[in-house]
Amino acid sequence: MKDRAKVICHMMTTIDGKIDVEFEPSADYDKVGDEYDRLLLSYGQAYGLGRTTCQSGLEVDLSKTEVDLPKYKGVPVTYEDTACRYPEGTIICVAFDRWGKLRWPSNVMDYAGRRMPIVEVITEKCAPEFLAYLNDLQMPYIVAGKDDLDLELFLQKIKSLCGVETFVIGGGSQINGEFIRRGLADEISIVVAPAVDGTRGALTMAGTDDLTGFPQYYHLKDVQKLPCDGLLIRWSK
Repeated sequence: MKDRAKVICHMMTTIDGKIDVEFEPSADYDKVGDEYDRLLLSYGQAYGLGRTTCQSGLEVDLSKTEVDLPKYKGVPVTYEDTACRYPEGTIICVAFDRWGKLRWPSNVMDYAGRRMPIVEVITEKCAPEFLAYLNDLQMPYIVAGKDDLDLELFLQKIKSLCGVETFVIGGGSQINGEFIRRGLADEISIVVAPAVDGTRGALTMAGTDDLTGFPQYYHLKDVQKLPCDGLLIRWSK
């Protein structure tokens, strides 16, 4: 391992391994979800989400945020990192937004009872107007790649710039799969909720069109029974 942040891939699934459920959860299912959130915020100093998860799976509806990007045309920007260290005890929410498609109402995220600063991870493919918008919003960013995301470079930068020793990737399926297939997920943590979804073809905890690097193999680290009939299973490299 190079000088980079350690990675834990942490997800909640049904018994049949689904992550995007459409049924009405039970009270026990919701309580297992609370345990998932508690673990997510305890594993490391930052957690990350893919663009689709940011748009659809958070407590804020980003689809309702309107941004007039053309007004930033011609505003001087540089493709240099603006992320920095936060006070001790801060949990950072990282948004992987390689082409600059997310629109935020503010530079903080409310999740699981905590308010956290957001850091965008972008590539040099992002329009300069988008960088000017992030600067106007005072949203820090990390440039990690020219044409596509360089996840190892990101892990090096979030450690050196933000002091993050352990980074948690929490979905969705695509970004999890990218970390895993590149051998960057040092641990996998699965919270299993007491329900079977049954939907054929539904999303699982990792899935990517590029199967280069698969399969990846892990060793069982720990199994714990959680309250309300949940289960925590952890594997490590």
